[in-house]
Amino acid sequence: MNLISLILFASLNFHQLIKPEEIFKISQCERLVTIMPQKDTLPEDSTLIYLGYTRDELVIYAKMWQKDKINATARKRDAQVLAQSSEDAINIMLTTQKERNFAYFITVNPLGTILDKIISPSGVMEWDADIKVKTEMKKNFCSALILIPFKDLSFSESKWGIQIWRIIIGKLEIQALKPTTNLSSPKEVLDFEIDFKYIKKQREYALFFIPSFRIEKIPDEKVGHFEGGFTLRFKKGTSELFDLTYKPDFSEVDVDILEASVTRLPVDYPEKRPFFVDGFSIITSPITLVRTRNITYPNIGIKFCSIREKSSFSAWYINDDSLENIAFARFTYSPFEEINLGVFLNTNRMGYNLISADLTYYFTKFKTNLSFQYSKRLDFISNLFDLKITKEVVKGLNYRISYTEIDSSFISPLNFINLYFDGIKEGNVYLSYKNFYKEKFYLVFAPYFGSLNSKYGNSLITQEMGINFVFGLPPYFLTLNYSNSKLGYLREFVEAGLVKDINTNLLTLAFLYQVSGWKQITLSYTFGHYLGGRLNMPYFTLKFNVKGLNLGTNYFYFKSPIDDYYLLQVFGEIPLIMKNLVFKPYFGYKYDNSVSRDEITFNGIFAYQPSAFSGIFFAINKSLTKNGDDYINKNEKEVFKIQMGIDILR
Repeated sequence: MNLISLILFASLNFHQLIKPEEIFKISQCERLVTIMPQKDTLPEDSTLIYLGYTRDELVIYAKMWQKDKINATARKRDAQVLAQSSEDAINIMLTTQKERNFAYFITVNPLGTILDKIISPSGVMEWDADIKVKTEMKKNFCSALILIPFKDLSFSESKWGIQIWRIIIGKLEIQALKPTTNLSSPKEVLDFEIDFKYIKKQREYALFFIPSFRIEKIPDEKVGHFEGGFTLRFKKGTSELFDLTYKPDFSEVDVDILEASVTRLPVDYPEKRPFFVDGFSIITSPITLVRTRNITYPNIGIKFCSIREKSSFSAWYINDDSLENIAFARFTYSPFEEINLGVFLNTNRMGYNLISADLTYYFTKFKTNLSFQYSKRLDFISNLFDLKITKEVVKGLNYRISYTEIDSSFISPLNFINLYFDGIKEGNVYLSYKNFYKEKFYLVFAPYFGSLNSKYGNSLITQEMGINFVFGLPPYFLTLNYSNSKLGYLREFVEAGLVKDINTNLLTLAFLYQVSGWKQITLSYTFGHYLGGRLNMPYFTLKFNVKGLNLGTNYFYFKSPIDDYYLLQVFGEIPLIMKNLVFKPYFGYKYDNSVSRDEITFNGIFAYQPSAFSGIFFAINKSLTKNGDDYINKNEKEVFKIQMGIDILR
């Protein structure tokens, strides 16, 4: 063994993760290079990466020095703050196929919390690999030992590729193994050779049976009623997934943190239910034609997802109480490295049947993406056309230019909110320039313009122009946003005498302090002309971490010609006595001055989840509305659920 192998072996042996007789076939040591805010081959907060492997797993050992405080709060696997890169973490992108069209992606924070995905040109899919992680934190130092089993990888006997980058959120600093401005591309990796005669092959098939049993109780019932359901999951390597779910229950899913809508359009809250999240990005096209949150009461769900080197396919069938039977599918093919072709089909008994085709071309030299989509609704002979040009880089000029036309009668209950209007033509231009001034001060300058008009008669539906400016010395940021809009779709409000005009002229001043997902403060104030009157909206968010307890509060007051209410929300993620036992509370209080009515909402989830497929959950939801002196029980539900994941083939 060389010195690097000895360091890796000592670390593994210390954590008792391998047997003493196991050895490393190869190993190497690399130092990460700072790529943001400015390239630096010898950063002050240095990072050493040791790479090696045993017969069973790829081994990555990261030693990270940090002068300032280490910021990490997420303790739940696949936590949203990890997906948003909003706290200190080490990230790994691993390609195991010759074409390098898709990759395995892993994020690990200093607490040892994992996020893992499979990414491809056609979307993102959950991985749920049996990754082992041990981390250690000291003053000005942390380390992470990461073991990735070969049995959870699909690979060809060719050169692999690896990219590793570290995020130091307090300084907005990024260090990378291969210096590049495009960290999301599986092409931007370094070669990594494996002795395929030495390692053990992956397990080809996996079959999981996941039954769940729950007792639900609502106020009108003296005793709760029993319900059961199950999910059957079959995986072929990591490239194919089949799920069958019957009577799914999502009572353990976090509630939404409510937002105010200045445009008065419904807020597009993200999907959080596991069945719909996993693999759905394979279905997405430049304009996504199905919004799964509109599927509110699913009884049966079936999906199949497949990702290959040059193609992907995903098909879904769902039986829903309100939307009845729904089926949709998408196939993509990438004949060349820069081109991705897609076809989408959708049908359901309510008559929403469509076919769609799209093309995406990536100009490598200019780091620019061109996308085209044409969709036809067959039952109403209604079409959609969309063209976009986008560029997204860590530093420098970014832009998004788009033009969209949609015929009337294109919107349906399946895509509403993804699409707000049909019978329209729309053009948008968004520019942003991001950079660091004197290697310390973060600057963003972003003007934008958008216009949406009726396709039949050219009447204005909405128009918006504005500018956004961000100035920061991380982790402190100041934001100034000015917007001028005409909300033509509110003309009925003017005709009804509710507002005087359709114009808004608003200024937002904001201060942000952020060092991790659960350590941040946001203060903002939006004010100005709004629909013939004046809008005032102070906004405050505080998220803090105290001895592992993640708590947050959110408050805003919305005062306009037709609104006069405030909303207070408290939420959190609190580890309890046992490992993997978490309490997630939510409390909301809204008072509407215009009608002298207040509403109280409480949602609490106790979750013990030792693995991705097994757990015990207790959830309670209660809503009260006060009319006069008495509170009226608006909604109440209690759910106790046990879920077990059984690996049948192991």
